[in-house]
Amino acid sequence: MKISKLALSLTLISSFLVACGGGGDSRSPDRPPSRLDPSSLRIDFPNGNVLPGTGNNSIPVRMVGLQTDGVETNLGPELNVTSNTQWSLGGQVGDPAIAALAAAIRDAGTIGNVQDILSSVRLSSNDTAKTLTITGVHNSSNVSRTRNFTIQPPIPLGAPFISGPNIIPLNPNDPNASFTTNYQLLQDLQDVAIDENLTNEVRWCANNSNASYAEEIPTTGSATVTFTNPFVAGSPQPVSIELFAVDDTLQCSAGTNNPSQKVASKVVQVIPATVQSLSVCALTNPPADACDAGTGALQQELVSACRGLNTGSVEVPAGQNLQLAARITYQNADGTTSQSFQCSSPSLLTWGADPDTIFLAGPDSQDGDAQLISRDQYLEIQDQNPQSTVTGTYTNNTDATNDDITDSLTLRLVDAQVIDVEIVRTSGDADEIPLNILGTELEFTLMCTFQDINSQETEVCPDAFVDWTVSPTGILEADPSADSAQTTVSAVEEPSGDGIVTLTASYNDGVSGALTDQVAITTIQDDIVEVFLLQVSNGSNPDIRNEDGFSCVGRTDLVGTIQDGENYLRGSQQYYVHALFESDEATYNGDPSTLPDITGSDAVFFSAVSGYSDNNGACLTGPIPGGEFPTGDLPGFDDLPGFGDLPTGDFPLPIPGDFDFPEFPGGGDVGPAAAFDTETKGELRARGLLRLSTVCVQAYVDTDGNREFDEDSSDLLANSSATTLVLPAADDDLLLFSNELCETLEPVLTLGAGVPGASDFLPAGAVIPLVYGVSLIADPLLATLATNDDGGLIPGEEIVQALITGEFSAINEQFPDSPIGGLGVITNALLGDAALGPVVDALDACLLDPTTTGVSALLTALLTANPDALGFPEIGSQDCDEAIGGFGAPGDFGGLEDLFSLFDPSTFFDFFDGGTDGLPGPLQDLFDMFAGFFDL
Repeated sequence: MKISKLALSLTLISSFLVACGGGGDSRSPDRPPSRLDPSSLRIDFPNGNVLPGTGNNSIPVRMVGLQTDGVETNLGPELNVTSNTQWSLGGQVGDPAIAALAAAIRDAGTIGNVQDILSSVRLSSNDTAKTLTITGVHNSSNVSRTRNFTIQPPIPLGAPFISGPNIIPLNPNDPNASFTTNYQLLQDLQDVAIDENLTNEVRWCANNSNASYAEEIPTTGSATVTFTNPFVAGSPQPVSIELFAVDDTLQCSAGTNNPSQKVASKVVQVIPATVQSLSVCALTNPPADACDAGTGALQQELVSACRGLNTGSVEVPAGQNLQLAARITYQNADGTTSQSFQCSSPSLLTWGADPDTIFLAGPDSQDGDAQLISRDQYLEIQDQNPQSTVTGTYTNNTDATNDDITDSLTLRLVDAQVIDVEIVRTSGDADEIPLNILGTELEFTLMCTFQDINSQETEVCPDAFVDWTVSPTGILEADPSADSAQTTVSAVEEPSGDGIVTLTASYNDGVSGALTDQVAITTIQDDIVEVFLLQVSNGSNPDIRNEDGFSCVGRTDLVGTIQDGENYLRGSQQYYVHALFESDEATYNGDPSTLPDITGSDAVFFSAVSGYSDNNGACLTGPIPGGEFPTGDLPGFDDLPGFGDLPTGDFPLPIPGDFDFPEFPGGGDVGPAAAFDTETKGELRARGLLRLSTVCVQAYVDTDGNREFDEDSSDLLANSSATTLVLPAADDDLLLFSNELCETLEPVLTLGAGVPGASDFLPAGAVIPLVYGVSLIADPLLATLATNDDGGLIPGEEIVQALITGEFSAINEQFPDSPIGGLGVITNALLGDAALGPVVDALDACLLDPTTTGVSALLTALLTANPDALGFPEIGSQDCDEAIGGFGAPGDFGGLEDLFSLFDPSTFFDFFDGGTDGLPGPLQDLFDMFAGFFDL
């Protein structure tokens, strides 16, 4: 056999790599590290893409992208490559430009580096919104991305207001007590989520000297105010201090207390209090504005989402941003308490974590924000129970002990947060279960979409958090019903009815909240009417299935010098079982391949036994099961070899009485020459290196659960069985006979099958019993020479010759010879000049389907003397010029048209009645042979 050196080399290399853990597989130590995937780059606006056109505002933009390792794509976490990107603005920027880019990239904390887009000119409230573009070109990959953003004219909503804390607690017993915080003057704008910051455009004042402002207001736009102890010793009472802003052309003096001159004002209560306690909590995946930029206070609407207060520990999902906060409880002078939630408080509240292994970034010691490691990183250490203890420390307590007040919270890292679940059917063709003996099952899997840092990932849900239910009950059941992401849905033992059943999957991991999904399953009463055994007759068309009573299998690992272009024997034959259900009876078109395939059902079984099919669903184990073969009753059979030597009944061919078969290697019977594969249901495979036998294939639906066919039970047997000829194909010469038997003359192998008057003693035809008879001697002999793929001897030339001639005594003088010859004798007799050779030669190219239609019809017509059975198709003479050209068309015969007119059933036998004088010699010989078959 010719083998591609390139293919062999590649096979050896790939095998070596897999064996050594190489080649880029997930097991490989040489698998490349993850890197940026340029195709995934995108421009992201973390705070939205609407820029207030105030002339003093900005919005951030960044370039981010996922990763790849060359094997998998869309790997997290998403990388921030803003600083490695060239940025430019486009669109109607105007002159002067209404927008500009900040001169440098800025680190924006948890969201990483950003490029700020600045509002350069204050737009008039009468202006229309402006749409501009920003383009980023990634330096290394030269990938360009462009997105639009909008500059919205500033249309004020209401009056400006001062933003900042309303209550300032100070220890009344500490004359040096102070508290520093920030305030801003903000203006709400129409259609813009970002307030306009007017802090730098006014002068800041207070009506009490215990509130003082920093000399300069930084460009970040916050007025820093320091409150000092305003209390009267011995009788501390809350003190109200008014903070207000006036036009920057005015001075902070008595005159500015005129309300008409105030742009905005805010009354702050300074209360006598000491810090009593601290309780740390954590907020996962917080919004960008979770903490007030000026005061560090946690937004009031987020307080309920801050988890871990007084609990000691809390689970946090991987791949999330995290915000730490502290609930600060103050003891007031009058005995009451007050509380505030702070993310930060300059110089007062600090944060720490030990260990920091669960953090990708942070926690920030001042602001308390952090980023947890990605889901992929978590999965690598999940079996190590990853956790960290975070501690908040308040350092401004000046009571008698002067001790810091601290609180700790243990963060237990768990799988990423699930934001969506979906039931996916993983077996079956539709969400439908017929209530019948097949016990149809549908498998479903719950898929979870995990939220990772700036990305999403969908995969099978963790088993421990999944529950399955069906409604209504009494028709279907789900198994397992809990603690598994996969479930199998099937009918209960005695369904209470049918109809629509809803399957519900519930997911609750304690972090993501309760998530559910549902799928509707249709159930119907639908019993089986008939069962069909189908097979793939043509390996080149594996999708075409039909009822075929015969096939061949052999060895695929041939030895010898098989040339390119030869027809190789297939090593296996695939069988299927299709069923006609009650629901399909009305629309059934007679083609069983269009019916539902039930091969995969646990109730469907295949069997393969030594013998051959009787073409009526049963199997036969003797060459002539009904008695002696009446050679004179069917025309033409006298010319076929061996029939007179066939025994009666189910007894094997004559074997010398003093001959004992050698013991099989390994002991015992080697079993049928072919068996069904244990992994691929319905796949019949040849067994052993050297086998020659026929195998009968049956299929049935087991209704009583005993896993074997019982004629007395309600088991449903397929309406037909099939014969498979198993051949040893280890030599060019032997393969020649094998292929002629299997691929050229399949109808000859079933010669006589179904012929009226012959079915009682030849239900499977004339030739299959001959081959089976040879196998009764040959197969056990061959089994003594080589066993099933165990490295046994490859047959020598004498073995091949014995299979061809039937002279097994040439191998061992104790071996009996076949009284009817071997494969070569049978084949030559069938194809010789005295039998069917001229018929096949003459008709092979003249029929559209000579193998399965033409020869079969011809043989049936020959054996039954029924010209109507020929049914030759109408073809043009040009289709047969090459095949029939040797016959010629001279003389008074009239050419090819007259020849093809003979194939018309209405004139075929009339031609014989009128004689055949005038035919060319070869045609005269052909029709003389026809006449011999019909005894005309």
